[in-house]
Amino acid sequence: MLDGINDAGVVISDNVVPKEDVIEVTGTNPSGEKLHMGLIVRFVLDNASSADDAIRLLKARNIYGNLGS
Repeated sequence: MLDGINDAGVVISDNVVPKEDVIEVTGTNPSGEKLHMGLIVRFVLDNASSADDAIRLLKARNIYGNLGS
């Protein structure tokens, strides 16, 4: 589990409980800049000034990657 709060007061937590051994995300927005799902928490804490800003930033990215064994 990853979590944190930034200077603007934005709080984020990443807690994954997979139904399968491996979760794979192949891309959420093919036209967006790539962002590995393991870096979402750090990206939001470094760049977002509000929850709405975090949502906007993440929707603009092509999130990909996998978690699991």
